[in-house]
Amino acid sequence: MLLAVLATVAGVYNHGGKALDDKQVGDFYAAHDKAMLGQDGEALCAMAAPDFEMVVLYRMDSHQKRETTSREKYCNSNGEWAQVLRQVSRVANPEELID
Repeated sequence: MLLAVLATVAGVYNHGGKALDDKQVGDFYAAHDKAMLGQDGEALCAMAAPDFEMVVLYRMDSHQKRETTSREKYCNSNGEWAQVLRQVSRVANPEELID
């Protein structure tokens, strides 16, 4: 009986410790949006878990390709993406170059 009670308490504690409430989820999305709008690749990388893995499935007609990206590749890609966006924004706003 004691074992069942301990197992139940441990299960509730474990689940409660890993569950996210609405505020935590909202805060994460707000931080993500801020990093995206600010073109902050480092902040986006910091949000990814150490064991992060992204899987993308490309489909076209009868062909498909599956691509898996590690955290390292994701972080590098975000840095490159942010750099390209900064360059594009400079071209789109030439008056900044004149100053």
